[in-house]
Amino acid sequence: MAAHEIARLDAPTASGRTRREVLRLRQRILATLRAWLDAEDFFAAEVPLLIRGACPDVYLASFVVPGGGYLTTSTEYLIKRLVAGGFERVYTLAPNFRAGEVSPRHGPEFTMLEWSRAGADLARIERDAEALVRASLAAIAPGATAVTWGGHTVDIAGPWERLTVRDALRRHLGADVDATFSLASLRAGIDAAGLRAGPGLADTARDAMSLLMGHLQPHLGTTRPTFLTAWPAFETSSAAR
Repeated sequence: MAAHEIARLDAPTASGRTRREVLRLRQRILATLRAWLDAEDFFAAEVPLLIRGACPDVYLASFVVPGGGYLTTSTEYLIKRLVAGGFERVYTLAPNFRAGEVSPRHGPEFTMLEWSRAGADLARIERDAEALVRASLAAIAPGATAVTWGGHTVDIAGPWERLTVRDALRRHLGADVDATFSLASLRAGIDAAGLRAGPGLADTARDAMSLLMGHLQPHLGTTRPTFLTAWPAFETSSAAR
């Protein structure tokens, strides 16, 4: 494939790639991810999928297993235990399960890559992400520099966009949210964006944030991938006060 050509990664149709071809491409991507991480001296962790405690993130619903236990919604906390035990570079590439998540972009079972580079700053982790995506694209479409997604041509090779969450909300929705992401400022941001919050959709800061992010997401990554930084602490239970 020539460098200017675009790898099309949309869902296969009767006139496009067959399911078998897509599965072969998927296999190649997974092998590439593992090879890149192995070359960077990451430990490939095999972690349990059946765990004793449910995910502490309130917005994620766990599958309850008859007889006791839950299917893991993320390997994040299992990786943290390995880091606490002395592993500085760890990754998992494993199935995860989230009840109730069914949409064109979400399924109740999916494969997710998670990695930890202990002691590294955010810029280092961002470089990891860029390298992993570029290596994956090179594995299935040598010479390609862009992909098509959702009707957009997304440049993978060039510099990726970096925005704080507040800057992204201000730029794309006209929502000027304060530094604490207070409920009052989030509600004001919803109004400024011309959105309407139905009953129960903006009762808490997390709910109001979810509404704004749902409308922000289509504006991101349309020409190049976007890193969103400086999230509010309440978005993850491990950082919440």
